[in-house]
Amino acid sequence: MPTSFHTYFVTRLADGLDLDEAGRVRCQIMLDAYRIKWTCIILNDFLPLGAARRAFADTGAWATRCAAQLAKAQAKVAGLAA
Repeated sequence: MPTSFHTYFVTRLADGLDLDEAGRVRCQIMLDAYRIKWTCIILNDFLPLGAARRAFADTGAWATRCAAQLAKAQAKVAGLAA
């Protein structure tokens, strides 16, 4: 789901489940936890196993792919709540 819908989704969920403010805060914390999880998945290319698996199928664009994955990871981390 696009993050632009997150506030609407949490509001509807919280209203439907009659969540208090703490429940709403937990929803934001979970979004941050999922962002961290996906950032780790995106960075798998930098692990030896991920790199070896991709090297088998890749035609030599590993550095380009890693740069793109790093940019994606930075964008995910930038979205974390302060």
